Amino acid sequence: MKQVELTVSNRRERRRNAVKRLRKADKIPGIIYGKSGVYLLTIEQSSFDNLCKEVAGEAAFFSIQDETGSKKLSIIKEIQRDSLRDHVVHVDFLEVSPTEEMTLSVPLHLKGEAFGVKNERGILDVHLHAIELRCLPRHLPRFIELDITELRAHTSLYVRHLPSLEGVAYVAPPQTAVVSCVGSKAGEEKKEEKTEAAPEMQKTESA
Repeated sequence: MKQVELTVSNRRERRRNAVKRLRKADKIPGIIYGKSGVYLLTIEQSSFDNLCKEVAGEAAFFSIQDETGSKKLSIIKEIQRDSLRDHVVHVDFLEVSPTEEMTLSVPLHLKGEAFGVKNERGILDVHLHAIELRCLPRHLPRFIELDITELRAHTSLYVRHLPSLEGVAYVAPPQTAVVSCVGSKAGEEKKEEKTEAAPEMQKTESA
């Protein structure tokens, strides 16, 4: 379990003008909700950006501390961005309890080069980039790693092939496909050749 510290300020105003002033001052409005209640937050843009870089590609908990010294263990539930500037404009946090199971998505990392790609001219088709699981916070893995080295052409790896981890249960059914090695580059080339030749064959038959 990876945990990072995030210092925030409590926020009282919800009005649009107040939120706009925060963003102009390079601050991010946010909210954290859970069993202890709902709290409005103000986050320094630079601090949040640095933490996001630190946990990129991994699942992590945020220990959120306000100016009173109060701390809440949480996960990011949603990040809203300005699509034009790729700028964070709002963050939703969900408070979690160390003693209660939770359900969330964890990044899926593929390890190695598939045999089917390397030796059989196959094409890798990734169905899932993250996997939903259920566990206690202390059992949360930073990511799930799947070795695809032995994956051959025209075969797939499924949720049942993911590693078994203590205290972790996968939510998706065991038969859910995670990654496949489909077709082959040679097959795709032959298909294209046939498609290009078809009009000429049709013209000859008409003559």
